[in-house]
Amino acid sequence: MVRFRRSLLFALLAMACGLPALAEPPRPPVFLESYGGGVSGTEPSWRWRPADHSPATTRYFVWPEWMHFGFIITDSSWRASDAPDGVWKVGIAAGNDQGEWGEPVVDVVKIVRPPAAPEIINPYNLRPTPNPSWSWRPSPRGGAPTQYHVRPSWTQDFMTEATSWAPPSVPEGIQKIEVMAYNEKGWSPEVEDLVKVSRAPAPTPTAPPPPDPGGWNNPPAGPPVPPPPSAQPAQKPGRPVFTTSYSWFGTSGPRPTWRWAPGRGGAPARYVIKVSWLRELIVTTETEYTADQDLPAGQLYTIEVRAENEAGRGKSAMDGVMVADR
Repeated sequence: MVRFRRSLLFALLAMACGLPALAEPPRPPVFLESYGGGVSGTEPSWRWRPADHSPATTRYFVWPEWMHFGFIITDSSWRASDAPDGVWKVGIAAGNDQGEWGEPVVDVVKIVRPPAAPEIINPYNLRPTPNPSWSWRPSPRGGAPTQYHVRPSWTQDFMTEATSWAPPSVPEGIQKIEVMAYNEKGWSPEVEDLVKVSRAPAPTPTAPPPPDPGGWNNPPAGPPVPPPPSAQPAQKPGRPVFTTSYSWFGTSGPRPTWRWAPGRGGAPARYVIKVSWLRELIVTTETEYTADQDLPAGQLYTIEVRAENEAGRGKSAMDGVMVADR
């Protein structure tokens, strides 16, 4: 009522002085379609209308938080494209031809991309083994999974948050495993692997040959003679083993830290690190790494660590972390 009286007083004074009346800013628009903190995919959309009894509205200012800037439109609806994962605010204010803007109305939406098919690490592809086990990781091309559906060909399928499985017993023959990722937006395509389970019988012991009376082929027992160092082939390093990690589902502050130990194999000469927020590779002899910059919250970040020595490159270990809000 106070604002209405003040606007009326200004209008009367303008008329008395022969000046054009000042337009009152439009009121906040009213959402017709919004989320209220709910979940959407990467293309959320909003619709709204002018508020009841609002002065004339000719344009709208739209401010999506993830874009870090706003823009003006004349439509009363807007659809985003390729919005990133996270919880975001979207503000919409109404304006008129005189350049006056009203108070914005704000909505909150949680953007979740459907997960892409997970990636099986070191699949068997029909290689024979007596006791198979599997590990997988989420694909960076999709949203972060919350669970995985594992379907073995020889037993009941199940849901799990883990990214590895070592079954206690697998029947011999060709067996198949299928893995799908799941989050709030649904299921990923499945990925599969085939393995040939084969347990060879133990070799039959044979009697040792009779001793050689001449001694040429039967020298005195003693420690084996190692080959000279130059003749010993160098061995590639093994996959590093994380001793401090986040297992893809953990959270951290803005500067997460990872630590690892050498894997089984040759001694590493250095480690090569690849992180998702930098283009350049990192080369170090240390066995730990801390992000050198504050990472924005609400996103999944990945790290991949590989050991190298003079014999070549070892297999890499990978981990991911969600940076939590401060």
